[in-house]
Amino acid sequence: MFLRDPVMTTFADVLHQAVGLYERGHMDEAVAGFKRALRIDPKSASALNALGLCLANTGKAAEALAHLQRAIALKPDYAEAYLNLGLAYRRNLSFKLWGYGD
Repeated sequence: MFLRDPVMTTFADVLHQAVGLYERGHMDEAVAGFKRALRIDPKSASALNALGLCLANTGKAAEALAHLQRAIALKPDYAEAYLNLGLAYRRNLSFKLWGYGD
């Protein structure tokens, strides 16, 4: 989608675009966008949190956990990442209890 635009190279632009894709329900493109943002700034707690949230909301809770835990390790006072981590754990447990998911 828009993520291939060569003009859009700053971290903020890429992250903003990925958030927009997520908000419009384009989850695969949003995941790709958050991963692109992390290639620009691998230590961005906000991009890790957003990627984790996106993955958790697409049924990939186990993968989401790693990104959310890394966000918290980078920014231990990141309340939103703790909330999303809890939600991802809950989704992961629910999927496992019902025999679904990763």
